[in-house]
Amino acid sequence: MYNKPDKENPMNTSKNPIEPKKFRFNNKFKFYAISSMMLVQLIVFMGKASGLNVYLKILIALVPAIPFVLALYSLASMIKNDDELSTKIITDALSLTFCITITWALIAGLLQFMNVLPTYNFIVVFALIVGTFSISFLIISQKYK
Repeated sequence: MYNKPDKENPMNTSKNPIEPKKFRFNNKFKFYAISSMMLVQLIVFMGKASGLNVYLKILIALVPAIPFVLALYSLASMIKNDDELSTKIITDALSLTFCITITWALIAGLLQFMNVLPTYNFIVVFALIVGTFSISFLIISQKYK
């Protein structure tokens, strides 16, 4: 689809097609996200076996939050500096993720209250939220192609 001057857009004289910018994560975000998840896996692997003080366990549990917050800050700055279409795709995917997460959290909470489902670990819930966002992002980005 080439952009030619027409009734709808008389100012457009470009002969090049308009392509949406590809959304790519920068290396800083990848580094922070991967290091945070590796620290989480290391702490889960260590498990409850370590006979550490409660305060030291709290500090160890907070360690993965530092690169995770830096990754979120990097993602927010990437979204802020991105073009309008990419920003719209991400915000639409976040909105859809929020709606789906609220729905399944309500259903799962009621089923847990009635002792139909077991209580889930936070890591399982986090993986479901990230998976829901990934699927939402793919669906929304296909809509704008």
